[in-house]
Amino acid sequence: MRHLEPEPQQDASITRPKLAARKSTSAWKAILFGAALVVGAGYGLTAWLDPLPVDHVTEKQKSELLTEFTKLKGISIAQVAGGDMERAMDSMRLDPAARQALTRRLEVTKPSPPDQPEVRETILAELTLWDFAAQDGDIVRVSSAGYEIEVSLLSQPTTVPIPVDGSRVIKIQGARDGGGGITLGIQNGTQPISLPVLKPGQVLNLPVY
Repeated sequence: MRHLEPEPQQDASITRPKLAARKSTSAWKAILFGAALVVGAGYGLTAWLDPLPVDHVTEKQKSELLTEFTKLKGISIAQVAGGDMERAMDSMRLDPAARQALTRRLEVTKPSPPDQPEVRETILAELTLWDFAAQDGDIVRVSSAGYEIEVSLLSQPTTVPIPVDGSRVIKIQGARDGGGGITLGIQNGTQPISLPVLKPGQVLNLPVY
């Protein structure tokens, strides 16, 4: 009596296709691996040839920007025209209660002499800002009269509505630095100006009129 039976013999016609399948799978794995290497190498070469932009502002330029800002008495900003008020408030994405409260505030006027036009206590202004150096992902947080919005700084100017109360001050805080400092340009009436380079968390109090 045999304690160990011999392994059954397999037909060659059955084993050959299995071997071929293994070789085919290995070949496909090699092709896919090679393709992955080519794609990775291509991405690395692209990043090397065309790196992400970064702000390059010298310490001297930063000092000059700060000096010019200290001489600035205020920024001239335009009010949102009456016909554009609803569109501007829609873009602010206020909840109904906050929108109603802002609408009421915009209707309050300051005491003025009889021969002078009435002046609103709170106005809805348009603030235009951009990245004056490289568009590298800088973000600022703009706040005024209880309203706050984050703005990604682009090379092209972005205009946002912002309420301004009797203090006539808009706060601009650095939120994200894409590299080399937060480089903020702003429209002062008809003139573009560059503000001091900000760090994340740093705040500029911007007088407006």
